[in-house]
Amino acid sequence: MNKKNISFSIIGFLVFAINTFAQNGAYQTFKFLSVNPSAKIAAIGGTQVSQLDNDASIILQNPALLNHTMHNQLSTSYVNYLSDASFGLINYAQQKKFGTVAASVLYFNGGNFTQTDETSTITGKFKVNEAAFVLSYANKIDSVLSIGISTKYIFSALESYRSQGLAFDFGGTYIHPKQGFSAGLVVKNLGFQTKKYTTESANLPLDIQAGIAYKLEHVPFRVSLTAIQLNRPKLVYVDTINGQTIDPITNSPVVPKKQIGANISNHFVIGGELVLSKAFQIRLGYNFKRRYELKVDDAPGITGFSFGFGLKLSKWQLNYGFSRYHAYGNSNHITLNFNIDNFAKKKV
Repeated sequence: MNKKNISFSIIGFLVFAINTFAQNGAYQTFKFLSVNPSAKIAAIGGTQVSQLDNDASIILQNPALLNHTMHNQLSTSYVNYLSDASFGLINYAQQKKFGTVAASVLYFNGGNFTQTDETSTITGKFKVNEAAFVLSYANKIDSVLSIGISTKYIFSALESYRSQGLAFDFGGTYIHPKQGFSAGLVVKNLGFQTKKYTTESANLPLDIQAGIAYKLEHVPFRVSLTAIQLNRPKLVYVDTINGQTIDPITNSPVVPKKQIGANISNHFVIGGELVLSKAFQIRLGYNFKRRYELKVDDAPGITGFSFGFGLKLSKWQLNYGFSRYHAYGNSNHITLNFNIDNFAKKKV
């Protein structure tokens, strides 16, 4: 099979996945897979699938972003999430003759919860812990096209309940050789539970994303636009009872407004990066869906906005990202990257 046929095969698979797995399940599990602890990604809105970089923490966004510049790089990320919850991510990448490979561990600590019985009597405490072990592979089809795949083994422990799953990410990228333009497409979390919590099955958080990125010609600024959850045309939640919205005062049915604009805008995430030098970058992002769902109407503030910076320190690269979820909740992301070769003893 030649490279052209491989390209059409990948595109055909992605189209098949969109048509086959576009159902919006009422019950989803392993939702922690939707959060990427990478500080860089957090700073530019939480999602970005199109722009190549030498930061191994972005691998979980799109496996096709894995590339040779990440060779022998170790990346660690920590997120001080909402309340006492936290996320962590470890990535390691290597360049091989047959392509670039990487191993990642993503974990989520939900903190401690109070356990009660049906009479609200406290009977103890329990914890929530989830993790995913990820193997990724990417390779260049030609000078401008790359493809990638990730395999995820997922484990979840909610009190005494246990569940396991298997998921795959399939992605592709296009990099224009001269214009500073790139594009990406990815199908995330295509998979199933191998072990259920109970007898009831649950869907994984399938997410089909596409995006573009562009480096302005005479300005040190890069901008990205990413479309999320393309498998779900409607992202505006309508509170209904038996299929109808009920007025709480008159108890009569209310015809919900058609929110076409919100349904469209909620699919997009915008990010920007000001490259002041190779050693320092400033980043900013805006997540339409996050602001729409989580803002407080009386005091929306900067809900949905995010920002951060990247700083290169000798052999280390430090990235910081701040995300505003609502009036009473923020997340702080820290990522440290370093190349193991820089710490190896040089042969005389």
